[in-house]
Amino acid sequence: MNSAMADEIRQIIAEIAEVDPAEIGDDTPLREALNIDSMSVLEIMSAIEAKYELKIPDEMSKEFTSLGSIVAAVS
Repeated sequence: MNSAMADEIRQIIAEIAEVDPAEIGDDTPLREALNIDSMSVLEIMSAIEAKYELKIPDEMSKEFTSLGSIVAAVS
């Protein structure tokens, strides 16, 4: 896993979920542990698209279940 990218995405998730980045491990379930709903997942996707200048298909939102799954999907 790209650790620099993981740290940047961890920060994005933390800002949207309003939690400390230290609470987000690679396998922390976003929806269950951080109460991230589908709208927040879309917000995370949008922030990642802007940061890395890429387009993530909307259907990939179902794959965004943890930090690790997000990094794997976009790297």
